[in-house]
Amino acid sequence: MRITVRKADLNDLAALSVVFANATRMLVAQSKEGVVVDGFDWTRHVEAKLEDGSKAFFVAFVDGDLAGVVVASTGARPKPRLWNRMKRRFRREAPQSPFTAVSMGILTDCYVEPAFRRLGVASLLVENACVWLHECGVERVAINVLLESREAIDFWRGRGFRPKFSQMYRQAKPIDFDVNDST
Repeated sequence: MRITVRKADLNDLAALSVVFANATRMLVAQSKEGVVVDGFDWTRHVEAKLEDGSKAFFVAFVDGDLAGVVVASTGARPKPRLWNRMKRRFRREAPQSPFTAVSMGILTDCYVEPAFRRLGVASLLVENACVWLHECGVERVAINVLLESREAIDFWRGRGFRPKFSQMYRQAKPIDFDVNDST
């Protein structure tokens, strides 16, 4: 069995579209949010992401078959010289602050097809993506993980990720609440 990882390009578009559709169906099933994904134009969606210069797709192949993907994003930020000036200015003006201008990268859409799990595919994808982010000047990497997915949380912990914040969600529609109730 041979596992290879590389940056994706537009030649991978069709296969990536299928993988993203599979990944989204799995995520929706796990999240219990009732999101409808049928009829979504995955090819157009993936193509737009591939053409975004602040993102890199990494694809893994097992014996020539597309096994998984992860997307690394450097995040939108100003041109490098301006960004470096802003960081220096921030640090100079607030040296006592525990908050510094840290370059944050994000890993999203990490997915391995079920037939290729437990082979080290995801670990290789994540490490390749982190190397690319580091080469882009990123100092820290963030991810989002479903709280319901103990397996995913254990995977990310095993790769050095630790919880920092908790995001909370709700529907945007208005709700009735008691202003005196803090629960």
